[in-house]
Formats: sequence, structure tokens, C-alpha cells
Amino acid sequence: MASFRVAVGGLGGGGDSGGALAFAIPLRRKGIEPVFIAFARCSTDTILRAEKYTGAVVKVTFSSWSSGRFFEPHIASLGFETYVICLKEKKRDVIDGLEKLVSELNIRIFISIDLGGDSLVFGDEPLLGSFRTDTLGLASLSTISENLGVRAYLAVGVLGLEGGGRDLDIEYLADNLVKLSESKAYLGSYRPPQEAVSEVAATMGYLLSREKSAMLTLYRDALLGKLGTRRYDVAYLHAEVCVKNYHGYFFVFNALKVCELSKLCKAAREGWSLTLKRVARHRKIRRLKTRRDLDKIAEYLLKRKFDLTKVLAELNK
Repeated sequence: MASFRVAVGGLGGGGDSGGALAFAIPLRRKGIEPVFIAFARCSTDTILRAEKYTGAVVKVTFSSWSSGRFFEPHIASLGFETYVICLKEKKRDVIDGLEKLVSELNIRIFISIDLGGDSLVFGDEPLLGSFRTDTLGLASLSTISENLGVRAYLAVGVLGLEGGGRDLDIEYLADNLVKLSESKAYLGSYRPPQEAVSEVAATMGYLLSREKSAMLTLYRDALLGKLGTRRYDVAYLHAEVCVKNYHGYFFVFNALKVCELSKLCKAAREGWSLTLKRVARHRKIRRLKTRRDLDKIAEYLLKRKFDLTKVLAELNK
């Protein structure tokens, strides 16, 4: 049994937290009960029937409610202790709330999930996806990693399929992956252990029966081996999407090192949402020196594995 807590949760709201079940359920099967801590584009007063923990943090139960695609009450109904970090609050309140959670719950590992890949944009690409919430979440995560020494991981699933593969420039994403690998920000690929896959998929199915998420639907299909091109009509996604083998894996990164390479993340850490908007609006597009193939790079990166069991053992010494 671990002497510390492991936090898992979504980086950008919506189905991202559902993706965290790929880590949470295997941990629970090992006898390690994770705590869910999700970042979301919200204010604390817009989440009803929730306990206010700090100025930017609420503790959610199965009876909590908020407008939009709010997955966290359904996660709480599975018996997980669940918190939401509201990124519309002031930066200081967000960081203070996170640091209080980490200290009081004795969290030493924090795994934050992004389905799609817009957390990996640097801020000099033609397309940025829905970057704002992800970037503010990543900035917060990297800050507590630096301040408190928490092992903070960014885990990206259904890589490149943001908006069905239309909201990110795939060649730039591929180029970013090479830079992340060269800088040693990339730590390896992760897939739930085979003995846990059916439970992970079934639990994700339960969430999807209650809230819609295009990215979580795509990840679940990839996890179950439902590969190939088919039409999806889920939430905002109405298009044909090609699901590939690597979409069923998470690509795991050191969150602090990702932030150090991102103009957007550094802007968010410096001045929060207003500075982030300004940097994104006035960005200069970098010229690619080499045209890279995302499929080939992703399949190459799959060869390196992220061993969560090993990480846990290291911290338990």
C-alpha cells in the first residue's frame, strides 16, 4: 500500500476526466485508491451542491450539478474522491487551492489527461485547437511540480484527433513530438494492463451513457481495437474519423518540461488568461524545416513504455 496519494483527472474538462479511468481503475485494482482532481473552465459558484474547498476548488459528489458536459459527479458516483479546479478563478486562488490539496492529501504523483493533443501546441502553429483550458491546467500543474516537487505527468490520448483530426495541424504536432522527445520531456507510452481493459472500457461506457464526449468515445473505440474509418456523430463531432492503433495509448510527458517548451504555457504562468490570449492572438507561425509524418513518429514513440508500477515503487522506497 502506498504511503501517499496519486491524483488523476482531466486537464481540459469534458471527457478528459473519463480518460483518467485508464489510470484510476488499474490503480484501484492494485489497492491504491486515487483521488480525482480535474481542471475545468468554470467558476466555483456555477457548480451546485458541491462543497467549497478553497476559492478555486470544490469537492464534488454524485449529486453535484453544473451546466455543460460535466463528468465529475458521475465519477464521484463510482466512489472516487473528486475535486474540480475552476480555472475562471484568479491564478493565485487556483495555485493556492492546488497546493492545499497536494499538501493535505499527501499527493506525490499527479497524472493529468488530455484527449486529442491540444496541450502539446507550443503557440507558434497555424491551428491551436481548444487550447485555453488545457494550457491553464498545464501551467497550474507545472507550477506545483516546481514548487512542491510533485511528480506531474501529462498523458495525451487519441493523439492528433482533436476535433476529429481537423483542429490541429498534424505536421506541426509531429514536429512538436520530436522536440519533446529530444528534450527528454517524453517518458513513454501507456495502455491499461490487459486484465483491466474490459473494466476500464465498461466504466467509460457508463460515463458515456450519461454525458457525451467525442474524444472519450474515440479513445474507448481505440482501446477496444475498433480501428479504421467510420462516421461519428457525438457531441460537436460530425465527421468520418480514422482510428488507428496508437490512438488506444497514452503518450506520457513530464508536465514541467512540456510547459518549458510552450510559449502558451509560459504566458499562462506569467499572467494567466489575459496574457495567454494576447500571446495566442499575436503569435508568429514558425516555418517547418522538415515535414514529418505523425503516424510514423507516434508508432516509433510507442516503443518506449511508461511504467507506472515502477514509479510507484520508487516513491515507496
